[in-house]
Amino acid sequence: MPGDIDGFELCRQIKSDSSTSHIPVILLTAKILDEHKIQGYNCGADAYLCKPFSPDVLIARVNNLYNRRSQQATMILASAGMSEPGAHKETQEELSPLDKKFLEKLYAYIDNSLDNCDLNVNMLGRELGFSRTNFYRKVKALTGISPNDLLRVYRLNRAAELLLTREYTVGEVGERTGFGNQSHFSSLFKKHFGVSPRAYVTNHFSQCSVTIDQ
Repeated sequence: MPGDIDGFELCRQIKSDSSTSHIPVILLTAKILDEHKIQGYNCGADAYLCKPFSPDVLIARVNNLYNRRSQQATMILASAGMSEPGAHKETQEELSPLDKKFLEKLYAYIDNSLDNCDLNVNMLGRELGFSRTNFYRKVKALTGISPNDLLRVYRLNRAAELLLTREYTVGEVGERTGFGNQSHFSSLFKKHFGVSPRAYVTNHFSQCSVTIDQ
């Protein structure tokens, strides 16, 4: 333990720094009183185990945290770029205030620069006040993918929304979401959604028609 910092203070520092707030913390301690447990959770601990503890219990707790984070990352990724009300609600309920603020700022900046095909990871990291390395680690921990991949998924999810408005051509949607080349946009879209942009729209409204008829 560095200096005179105890586990509670170290946990508090980790959870109050935006560059580390996403890191899960398990407190292993001899302090067994309820007031100590409350203090630990108030510091942001993800789990609190009293000594002596069973290694099997620790492993089970670690696995549980890992699975929860993996599910959370999947939900965050699925909602990236979606603008309808409530799209991010379920994912944000599990996030710490700092991580929630991080994603909100990240998404807002991407939104405001969505049609900029030159938008890149370095620009995003600088805007949010992170070094390239810390920005990569933060995004990877929260979403399970790299910042570059997140930016691409965000653009594609937003493109899918715009296509379904039927207000723009495929080329216009590509331009509005930062894909300068239509063929490149269509190729990435098909790779992500499994169908071409035009087929995506056709399939969506065909399914809507079937649902209404039934």
